[in-house]
Amino acid sequence: MVDGVGFDGDSYRWRGSNCMEHISTERLVFSSWKCRMVHRRLDVAQILTLDNSSYREYNISNGIDSTLWDMVVKKIELFPTLLCGFDYPESKSFRTLFDTIYEKHGRYDENNEFQTGEAEGFNLVHHEEKLNNFYKFISDCCAQYVNELGIDLDRFDVMLAKSWLSFCQNGKYVLEHSHADHHISFIYYLECPENCYKISFKDPYHININEPFHGAFFKQNVKQSNQYNTKTCSLAPKEGSVLFFPSKLIHFAEGGMFDGNRRAIAGDFMLVYKDIQNKTPWGMYHQKYWKIFK
Repeated sequence: MVDGVGFDGDSYRWRGSNCMEHISTERLVFSSWKCRMVHRRLDVAQILTLDNSSYREYNISNGIDSTLWDMVVKKIELFPTLLCGFDYPESKSFRTLFDTIYEKHGRYDENNEFQTGEAEGFNLVHHEEKLNNFYKFISDCCAQYVNELGIDLDRFDVMLAKSWLSFCQNGKYVLEHSHADHHISFIYYLECPENCYKISFKDPYHININEPFHGAFFKQNVKQSNQYNTKTCSLAPKEGSVLFFPSKLIHFAEGGMFDGNRRAIAGDFMLVYKDIQNKTPWGMYHQKYWKIFK
């Protein structure tokens, strides 16, 4: 008998020249690699069942049993981009509160259209005291996002640097941009008319490492778009939910026709070291340590 380790890390023992024995104590999972291995190397495969006691026999010469192909694929996704979503439990009452204060954070133009956002200079919505409970929720969610990244929150303050309103009507797109001067960004969807614009994220890398050759992922070559073969991913907004993402991630909003106004609150967070003696050469210190020379 010759022992070996399969692609999935399970152990196998070859019994003679024509059969193998699965000797792992864990649940048996077929992979396409093992099926091909059975087809190439064996005429008959005897494989332990889940109770690790009896055998099932597959006669390869008569074709592989169909159950072999009802398999679980073990995907190893390297270097994924993390986005996190949360639902605000007070969304309904918050919307009523928001309607009483939002006009202070924008202006009406000559056409009586409400203009707001950081491009208009209205980026201090988080200083609205009536919204303290909302922003406490947002800050707690951001801390959870940072925790999902594996960063030690004992070393950092999660600080909200700016926040603004994001109103979008039909025909007014949000062009491609990023918030790369900050660390973590969010958008909270207050009001989402039916068929309103989705938020789209763009692969920040010029080369998709998954593409076997240049052009392999052109439309005519792709049977179904997925996270491996596309450079853009669009997410439909949900009222009462907030989405967190890396500030350097390029994003935009566009789509079909809709009635009404998609209203949202957006903002940017910074991770700031709590201790000046953090003993690392990277990162940002608290502004209390900054100094302006005149």
